[in-house]
Amino acid sequence: MKEKYKHQIIFASILAGLILAISYFKTLGLLSGILRLFSDNILLLLIIPFGMVIWALFANMTAKEDYFGKYHVFIGRTGILTEGRPEVSDIFPNQLLPVDADRLLQLAGSLAQLSDHPYSQGLMRMVDRKGLGLLKPVKFRSFPGLGIEGQIAGCKTKLGNHVFMKESFVVLGGLEEVATKMRAQGKSVAFVAYDGEPIGVIGFYDKPKRHLKSLIQNLYSRGVTVNMLTSDHKDTAEVLAQELGINRVLADRLPMSKAEDIKKDLRDERHVVMIGEGLGDEHALAAANLSFNVSTCNANTVEIPKELRELKVFLK
Repeated sequence: MKEKYKHQIIFASILAGLILAISYFKTLGLLSGILRLFSDNILLLLIIPFGMVIWALFANMTAKEDYFGKYHVFIGRTGILTEGRPEVSDIFPNQLLPVDADRLLQLAGSLAQLSDHPYSQGLMRMVDRKGLGLLKPVKFRSFPGLGIEGQIAGCKTKLGNHVFMKESFVVLGGLEEVATKMRAQGKSVAFVAYDGEPIGVIGFYDKPKRHLKSLIQNLYSRGVTVNMLTSDHKDTAEVLAQELGINRVLADRLPMSKAEDIKKDLRDERHVVMIGEGLGDEHALAAANLSFNVSTCNANTVEIPKELRELKVFLK
């Protein structure tokens, strides 16, 4: 039995049972007694139908709340809750090494030129503005949700998040403190390592889509659970979540772990909606009951519940 119609079906069953009972009494000649009972209590005739109508309306409202309460909406961060055009906001070279801001940006840009990630594109815009010449990396590799790497001038060069650096045994030292201050301002950070040494950290700022706050609050008011699902650091994600009024943040997620978050809610018999983009969200989009892909501006089904059609605003 679908939750949406549970209370209506119960009400219809009771009404049908009452009709059958009256028919049965009529057959036995008892209908006159029942009518006599109601004629002597005219107030009862008025109260019972009125009460049944009120009860039916209340049951319908409760069913609707239960129906919406089953919906869990997961929303990606970059390009969905933000404009999707991150710009370089900070360039901080490691003060303990002989490297300046231009050299740091040059090495990072040399890797970024081979990536189509939004943050790589932001790096390239800064490189172009500064007119820096780029080097040609070899053995380039990309690790979704972590970073990119390649060899430049014979040395392994890495550009990525704190998890990527940790897995590469790069000790960040004082750069982590610098990154913490950037994240507190809602910025994303990428570390750069060259020949095993952390040579600096680069900050990015992607403007929030503030007009989405009212839509998110509208979903909450109807009992829909809203989650931010991102590979970014928790501190950065929570600044954005607070600004847009999102109560639950699932951060530091790799592509496959995003899909696991979706599947966990599916096991709890919830209707799971995923709003994401192709890069890094493909597994989560495939796992959800209903998914909206901002990269293609399409949903994965023609039949979108009318109550959730407003979610298409995320595709704009």
